[in-house]
Amino acid sequence: DESFRNILSKSDFNIANLECSITDDEKNAADKTFTFALPTKYVAAIKDVGVHLLTLANNHILDFGIDEMLNTIKTLDENNIYHVGAGKNIDEAKKIFIKEIEGKRYAILGASAVMPKDDWKATKNRAGIFDAYNLSQLCTEIREVKKYVDKVIVYMHWGRELEPASNTWQKDIARRAVDAGADLVVGTHAHIPQEIEY
Repeated sequence: DESFRNILSKSDFNIANLECSITDDEKNAADKTFTFALPTKYVAAIKDVGVHLLTLANNHILDFGIDEMLNTIKTLDENNIYHVGAGKNIDEAKKIFIKEIEGKRYAILGASAVMPKDDWKATKNRAGIFDAYNLSQLCTEIREVKKYVDKVIVYMHWGRELEPASNTWQKDIARRAVDAGADLVVGTHAHIPQEIEY
């Protein structure tokens, strides 16, 4: 859609949520009501529309298993599309992306508070996504990177679908993140706009 493309073209840096695996092998789908896959041939469209960075911390990146999540990361790397929120271990999943724009340094990290299974969480020895339920770990990462950047952006996957207002848990995560040094907390998952709080 050209009007949407025009909106994105006016930004210095566009961030989006990739709520699927990039895979051409759909036979290994998880036992879930909805599983989402993006065929590899469409990856170029992500760059074409003007998206620079994707968060992978969500409840669909592992729909086709760890191998396809790791293939997604590899495919994004090969296409020079930045990503946060998932990796082959916790160190990669919590890795923060830093971008300088007009002399200011912005840190971006992705985390999820929506997980179909506990084993979707990245650990020292397991691939997965950055776990927002571990608030102390999330806040530690924010505090640490805040020393080196001007602004910290936290991209969260959270909340309940089709609820027009955020819940207590979302508010708690957001306020704790702000207290730790986040300048902006953006959320996805509800599939409906929720409120903004300053």
